[in-house]
Amino acid sequence: MFVSDVSVAARGRWQSIFSSVGIDVPAQGKHSPCPICGGDDRFHFDDQDGRGTSYCRGCDKGRDGLTLVMDAKNISVTEAAKMVSEAMGQNTTSGALTVKQHGNQANAEAERLANSVVWGESDYLKSKGIDSGFHTLASNCTTMIAGMLFESGSLYLPVYSADNLDTLVGAQLINNKGEKAFLKGTKKKGSICQIKNGDDIKYVVIGEGLATVLTGSLLLGCDGIVAFDAGNLPVVASQIKKMYPSSCLVWLGDRDKNSKGYNKASEAAEIAGGIVLMPDFNQDQYGDWNDYHQLHGDDNTREKMISLLEQKESELKHDLDTKRCVISELDNDTNSYVVDITKHDEENLIFKLAKSIANAAKFPEQTTALCTLAIFSSAASSCYAVDYQDGEPLSIGLYVAAEQPAGTAKSRVIKTSRTPVQKEFYKATCKANEAIEEQAEQDENTGTHEPLTMFVTNATSASLDGLLRKNNGFFNIASAEQGAVSSVLGASHEGAGDNDVLLSAFTGTDYVNSLRASRDGYAGMPWGSITVLAQDGTINTILDKTGSQGIAERFLMLAEPSYIGKRDFSVSNSIDHALLDAYTSLVGDMATLNTALSPSSISELKRLQICLSGWECISDYRNNVEPLLADGQKYSHAILRGAFSKCDIQIMKIAALLHLASGKDDSVLIGGNTVKAAIGIVNELLLNLYNILEAKGIVGMKAEYIAILKVFDRQSQRTERQIIQSRGRVEPFSSLNNKSDAIRNAINEMISAGLLAKVKDGNGVHQIVPAS
Repeated sequence: MFVSDVSVAARGRWQSIFSSVGIDVPAQGKHSPCPICGGDDRFHFDDQDGRGTSYCRGCDKGRDGLTLVMDAKNISVTEAAKMVSEAMGQNTTSGALTVKQHGNQANAEAERLANSVVWGESDYLKSKGIDSGFHTLASNCTTMIAGMLFESGSLYLPVYSADNLDTLVGAQLINNKGEKAFLKGTKKKGSICQIKNGDDIKYVVIGEGLATVLTGSLLLGCDGIVAFDAGNLPVVASQIKKMYPSSCLVWLGDRDKNSKGYNKASEAAEIAGGIVLMPDFNQDQYGDWNDYHQLHGDDNTREKMISLLEQKESELKHDLDTKRCVISELDNDTNSYVVDITKHDEENLIFKLAKSIANAAKFPEQTTALCTLAIFSSAASSCYAVDYQDGEPLSIGLYVAAEQPAGTAKSRVIKTSRTPVQKEFYKATCKANEAIEEQAEQDENTGTHEPLTMFVTNATSASLDGLLRKNNGFFNIASAEQGAVSSVLGASHEGAGDNDVLLSAFTGTDYVNSLRASRDGYAGMPWGSITVLAQDGTINTILDKTGSQGIAERFLMLAEPSYIGKRDFSVSNSIDHALLDAYTSLVGDMATLNTALSPSSISELKRLQICLSGWECISDYRNNVEPLLADGQKYSHAILRGAFSKCDIQIMKIAALLHLASGKDDSVLIGGNTVKAAIGIVNELLLNLYNILEAKGIVGMKAEYIAILKVFDRQSQRTERQIIQSRGRVEPFSSLNNKSDAIRNAINEMISAGLLAKVKDGNGVHQIVPAS
């Protein structure tokens, strides 16, 4: 527990701690060289919630304070905790417990006792064969719970909510007789006690009671999680996986007569993955891993645990190889979809310029086209909006995320279309200010314009709020680094990003209030665009961080095969400067219009309308898609359903951009052919989104089959009912309204395909088994 206690005690003190241990960091919210990899301004110290958080573009890594000390000093987490503790002037051997004060009545007793806790030996742990200190009540502390006396030396287990380790929800006490009790008001369900123990993150052990977890934690040299009872294991499983995403979760099941310990540990493993480890007793023996340890000692128990882990890992690898064969067969039956958005409007200026940029950079053309269109939307959305049929305005800024590996000239592609926008908007502001200054003598109240900050390449919560205030709610993020999207989504550090802002800004008509007690925020109706062309993993970041929050479905995503290994550098192509000049002139006109309008919301922008035939085309497309959104249909997954449900918004945005890039900016009416081209582009990208999710095993036949095959990891046969009950909690079925029918249909398909078989067991009960 020492490491986590130090982290809590260091809250709000990291600036002075870093100074004490010789690590140079900038003031909060500022940039500087990275203490690990150097550079000039790649390191950003934001100190969110006082946890010493930071992000480095060079390392492409977010860190909390303790992790920064570990990496900067190249030491273990325990050594870093000791260094931090000494910097704070703490006694590193006292083990005094610090908890975040909440003032909640239900937690008041837990907080009071925490102030009287010391690190000491426990007669109870000694009786369990555990020679380790723990948090115990001090000599001056005694309490009674339900007629049981807890005096000096009784163990104190702080109970925290599994989804927020800052939230103390009570405590469990264990006296020297082994009697256990929770303080009144303690919320056990969904709560845990975390035991930090060493630097090994390969495994994390999770069990019901303290003695079981400490046994596994000490023998394997890893962290442990106490869930307090078997029923709580599946409840906290998903949150524990988020706490330890790269670790193997080891579920230490108790061997009970009614098999509850095994069943609940298995249920938790099905939810979060990992290995169920049961103590190897004789057939008529029952107990937990601590009971086994008392019978067999340290070395034999450790050897047994490691042997079982290696056996289980080998079995999982074999199962994974088998599943890969099945997946490979499924892949061979799936036609790959090649995206071609430019064919829908080949003569459009944006697509012609994109083709020239792609040829010059030896870069995939469709990715270039989508990113160039998104950069163009940053200029267009500053002065134009498109109306719904009822006259409500819609921002035409796009959210785009594309992937290409390192060394493919991503920065060049982004920079080529971004630079003219930056220069023209700056020029327009300067020109407007010159005209204002000429009138200054006649009108003393005349004020100059402040240049728009057209692009940021990396935006934390604080910096995005500042940009929104400066630009009256308008923002654009454009970068060739994954850190741009990681920072704004909160994926580069623990805590939340600006998801409310991004959700609202997509349409430009939703109010958001991000005012914070700790800093100035933003209140208003933001709008803007996001263009991220970064390394592999960018799309995963968006899906993993925001898939259930509605942001992923707002992005147009593309991951084309790269040209690496196929480029011919003996042939040099230059960008068509006539096209680049036309593009520069077009965004220059938009910069001038923006300066004249000086808008504070999209209702003040110049408005475009879609013609009647265009609306009819949009309605026809939506009607064709609608049946596929129903439960069990192709686009029933939450992300796909959200994306296809917003197809009209994406069509409106792209139709407006194609219209403006065609040189018809003098006309506010968008023609039917332009709308048809936009429908074709959106359809290509939405079909591509389905392929991306299918390839990642999130949707489709492959995802369903994998989810069902996984149920046989720990048991060779299951009834149909057991499979339905188990798989209804996991993707791709968990987001469906009628999960049972979808799972039942998938089982029948797999039986027909020869992947599963239906047999009768010795009791005549039908069982489902993997086909041999």
